Amino acid sequence: MANMKNKRSNRVKQVDKKTTPEIGGMNVYFDSRQRPVYYDRFSKRAYLLKDVEKTYQLYSMRFFLGIAAIVIIYAFKLPLWLCVVLGIAVYAFMEFKFRRFLSNLTQMTNFVPEKKISKVDAERQKPLNKVILKIVLFILLATLLVINVKQQGYTGVVLYLNYAFAVASVFMALFELFACLTKNKK
Repeated sequence: MANMKNKRSNRVKQVDKKTTPEIGGMNVYFDSRQRPVYYDRFSKRAYLLKDVEKTYQLYSMRFFLGIAAIVIIYAFKLPLWLCVVLGIAVYAFMEFKFRRFLSNLTQMTNFVPEKKISKVDAERQKPLNKVILKIVLFILLATLLVINVKQQGYTGVVLYLNYAFAVASVFMALFELFACLTKNKK
């Protein structure tokens, strides 16, 4: 009985030992205390991302959300120029919310960006089952996009947008696969 408790406590300790957070990207770095920091290159300010990683991840996809809004709105047969304007509005709103989110974070003075957290390193820290699920879902999305194009008989801009998203989905699946295969090497 005591042996089972020791095994459980060892498992819990192993899960709690997380050296790299599940966050990364172009402007995310580590500070000297191994905390994730967002460095805004335009304003030259650094913001501590400790305990707000999930919120940051949502706002870091603001550009993608603007593009997704264009595609979704175009599906309702609205003129392309209106879809682009509404997509830009979604991006602008998300950018506004992101800047407001940054203003609520702790700013770091005299931060020098050195140790960068890459997206691959962040993905390597995620559990294997989540990474495999993402690979399967990205491949499934690409397949469904191509099938949808064939069934709906799309032409023109919609055809190329669907193919572009299908190719992007395949690249995302390959990225996740790369992170999965190199997980144990690091």
